[in-house]
Amino acid sequence: MPIDPEQLDERAAVVDIITKPDPTPLCAAARKRGCHTQGGAAMHEGQAVYAARFLGLAYWPAGRPKVALPGPSPSNVAFS
Repeated sequence: MPIDPEQLDERAAVVDIITKPDPTPLCAAARKRGCHTQGGAAMHEGQAVYAARFLGLAYWPAGRPKVALPGPSPSNVAFS
């Protein structure tokens, strides 16, 4: 692991762009130290939503709450 989790302050936020495993070893170690963590899945899903929107497709990750996206919305895309 490129970061020694023992050096993390419990007030730190640790973000890992790796999506699997979830949690990653880094995030798991950071959680044990009391840090707030964010894995890569949320970033990956967010990028997929914007990529689908750009292509005129309706996509929303299963189990995620629907939110309004900033910017113009293509008229032919319906999120249901």
